[in-house]
Amino acid sequence: MIKKLFGKREHLLISVILLLFISVSGFSMVSLNQLEGNARVINYAGIVRGATQRLVKKEIQGHPDDGLTARLDSIIDGLIRGGTNNLIALPDKTFQEDMSHIDAQWALLKEAIREVRGGGDVERLYSLSETYFELADKTVSSAELYSEKQLNFSRKLLLGVNVVFILFMAGALIYYLSTLTLRRHARHLNEVAYVDGLTQMPNRASCEREILRCASDPPAGNVAVLMFDMNNLKTVNDLRGHQGGDRLIAEFGKILRTEAKDFGFVGRYGGDEFLGIFKDADPEVVEKYLAQVNMRVVASNLSQVDDIDKISFAVGYCVGARGDNDLDRLIAEADRRMYGKKRQMKENKNSDAEL
Repeated sequence: MIKKLFGKREHLLISVILLLFISVSGFSMVSLNQLEGNARVINYAGIVRGATQRLVKKEIQGHPDDGLTARLDSIIDGLIRGGTNNLIALPDKTFQEDMSHIDAQWALLKEAIREVRGGGDVERLYSLSETYFELADKTVSSAELYSEKQLNFSRKLLLGVNVVFILFMAGALIYYLSTLTLRRHARHLNEVAYVDGLTQMPNRASCEREILRCASDPPAGNVAVLMFDMNNLKTVNDLRGHQGGDRLIAEFGKILRTEAKDFGFVGRYGGDEFLGIFKDADPEVVEKYLAQVNMRVVASNLSQVDDIDKISFAVGYCVGARGDNDLDRLIAEADRRMYGKKRQMKENKNSDAEL
């Protein structure tokens, strides 16, 4: 079903759109994960800054906290190498240099803490903690600056990708609309190629196509072929001009087309001749159709004063036996009977004129 709706170009277009959509979605997810990781680094860098000051204060007051020391070891290791505490190793040179200084300063702080616990100099621990705080504060700032740069970069890149996506979608829409217009135009041309402009019914090409269709895929039941020919059209053209003749052809074609809706195919075979092909039809069906056509013709003629302006026609039909798909033979026989009817009508008219 999809192959019928879309061609190779449409499939390629849809594939590119899906690829762009997946790319935009994937990039958005990566950006969100990166920003989330950056935010976690900033948060834990702030914890290092604050928790270290708390640890130093407790140590100075004589309340050692090895658990907090171990936690700070874990956080600093995670900020440098990533992994621990779900932290990422921030790929920023400035931040990593600051973390190297933090790591070295933290080693000095732990050494000073051990000295204080053994009765060492408290002032040295305090002095080292102040330096450590300034360094930690600088490290938090470098992490924030990197995160801000990444956010701006991601925003610009995402904006660019979205612009490309929107432009491509706009191009795809334009292409689709132009293709739709071309298809409609092609369909219109196809309709024009198979529709008679005067009667708005199937033309000769359409009649030939219907004949070939019946020959290649014959119906299971009988096939009825009808041939119509309008009378006195040359006289009408001579007296009323071709516009008068065209009016009669158009009116008769409209009647044949309208009444054939429930019966089968009827088209203009050429000039003032019309062809009907009814599948799975018998003589009773054909006679029913002809009765309806005659009734409509009589109704149309009642509105005309002069006989020359009235519709007159001859018809012959032939019903092929079940499985008989020799349309050429059936058409020839229907045509022969139609001309026989035409001669009979002419003879009757001459007889009436003599009387």
